[in-house]
Amino acid sequence: MMPETVSALIALGGNIGDVAGAMQSALGRLHAEPGMSVVSVSPIYSTPPWGITEQPRFLNACAEVETSIPPHVLLQRVLAAERGAGR
Repeated sequence: MMPETVSALIALGGNIGDVAGAMQSALGRLHAEPGMSVVSVSPIYSTPPWGITEQPRFLNACAEVETSIPPHVLLQRVLAAERGAGR
């Protein structure tokens, strides 16, 4: 019996270094993971910083993944992809 596939949304963002490149790298790592497929990615939006405003603007996006892995494993893989992309 195959595990059920569900959709999950992942927020992406940052304001230090090559943010767009880091997002692309993280999404590539996630897409390569067993049981996970990146199915769509929003456009990248530039937003002003909030709170501490004396810093660069942020780039933000959202990705939809289809996955058959449990939520806690998905979180572990997302955090690993984030570390691997230089965060």
